[in-house]
Amino acid sequence: MNHVLIDEPPFREGSSLTEYADQLFAFLWAAHPLKHVPILKWKALRVSAGLANYRTFQITLSSKILVDAERVRITLLHEYAHLMAFSKYGRNGTGHGAAWRESMNLLGLHPHVRHRYEVERNQSRQAVIYRCSRCNQELARSRKWRRGTRYMHVHCGGTWRFVARKPMTEITQDA
Repeated sequence: MNHVLIDEPPFREGSSLTEYADQLFAFLWAAHPLKHVPILKWKALRVSAGLANYRTFQITLSSKILVDAERVRITLLHEYAHLMAFSKYGRNGTGHGAAWRESMNLLGLHPHVRHRYEVERNQSRQAVIYRCSRCNQELARSRKWRRGTRYMHVHCGGTWRFVARKPMTEITQDA
């Protein structure tokens, strides 16, 4: 196995994580060129540290989760391994199968599938408000009920009607 990351660019004090990611990305591209030139983007992902899109050959890194150089390094290598596997094996190289594990080993990393970073998981950003048609009591839910299904209020027998979607900040202030 050839671990070519010996000359990997170090993170320099005073530089930003995006600059470091760009340097590491350029290094990866030079060491392991792919069929297409990948695109590196940053997005405010809340749960995923990174994503590799095979169709657009794009790597997306999370600006919320990747808060230090080591997280950026591991996640960028992980996502680049996805594109390496896809570039070499086509559809058989998708996911976290043997082709991806081979690419991870080639990059010098143990093939871990999921990160273990703290995330903002399952925090509702909005509430769906329903009102009873008989007693006018309001009910806040995190998701809308299925269309075409009628839901009855157990206390008065009225039916629940959709009223509005509200941001969770408005719901907590009303309480």
